[in-house]
Amino acid sequence: MSFLERKGFRPQHQERRRRLGRTAGIFLAATTVITGTGVLVADKIINSDINAATNLNTGLTTNLQSLSQEDCPLVDESVLQVVRTIFSTKDPNELKAVSPVTPNKYDKYVRLQAERFGVSLHDPNPAYDKLVQAQTVDDVLGSFNEFLSGFSYTATIPDQKDEYDELTRVDMLSPEDLDPTKFAVGTYAAILALQYLPIEVANLAGDIELRFVKSIQPDEKGNSTTIGLATSYPKRIYVDMNAFYFGNDFIIPHEIGHHIDANTCGVEGSSIDSQYSGLNPSDFEYLGDNYVTVTNQQVEDFVANAYGMDKLVEDKATLMQENLTEAEGFGDMAPVLRSKFELIISRIEQHAPRYAGYLRAISRKHDK
Repeated sequence: MSFLERKGFRPQHQERRRRLGRTAGIFLAATTVITGTGVLVADKIINSDINAATNLNTGLTTNLQSLSQEDCPLVDESVLQVVRTIFSTKDPNELKAVSPVTPNKYDKYVRLQAERFGVSLHDPNPAYDKLVQAQTVDDVLGSFNEFLSGFSYTATIPDQKDEYDELTRVDMLSPEDLDPTKFAVGTYAAILALQYLPIEVANLAGDIELRFVKSIQPDEKGNSTTIGLATSYPKRIYVDMNAFYFGNDFIIPHEIGHHIDANTCGVEGSSIDSQYSGLNPSDFEYLGDNYVTVTNQQVEDFVANAYGMDKLVEDKATLMQENLTEAEGFGDMAPVLRSKFELIISRIEQHAPRYAGYLRAISRKHDK
């Protein structure tokens, strides 16, 4: 009997992905309880090129001295207009007939739309089948890699640090740290969160190694407030295993968002991005670490959730984390946030044509 079966766990292979934060109240800006300790979730994208990085002792600083000072390329206005038109249309009648409580019907509908719009979806069923039968941690990891291979991503649980791990300041997991059952449940949630992400969009992030670790950039007492980290050189996503255990399925989409942003804008351009930042009101200011002083409701007119108030790159990553695979309720966005959403989708559309039509077809305009 597998880990999941011993827990009476019977995954629904085509379960519809719930809106992050809207049903579970989970946000990157919220306090997450992990092993009994309140932990503020944080993440950064950093350049861990050993030859270029000089100020990584803080673990929160991006050194871009070796990169050119180039802004993110402007999105073609004609593409923007097409995306605005697509997302101004009424919900398809077929979508209205698909209920969240009928996941198999929704899965069939989504895959028909992918075929209709010419985008590619990876079949998660072989990975789910392996996961349900998993007997060891390696079995669970193998099932996750079965799924991730469709995106040209890989997942590892390294027990030894390489030079980049040392530079990035992460602590490795030892075998006794691993809980196979929790890892299996977290893996199921992660696959569920990514199963409707088109391969063409996932590939915009590049070939990524996803590394599960014990902690990311801990302080001198061994405590860490970071559960996800994207690095550009080499291309990696570090994930705190404890957070992964608890089904925090927003972590990986958020970090994928960082990589898509960096690849489409350039690492430096993603931090400047005048076209995106220009959508903010003239008196708008990012709060840095003080983002914890505001609630989601206080800033929902401008960012997808309060963690987006940290800085520009987090604004974009939180928006992508919630809308890359299903933009449920996009019609309820306030004007500023809606403009940001349209720009991000247009930017992806330029590299993955017809993605916007697919996303619109599977997302209800109003989240009701």
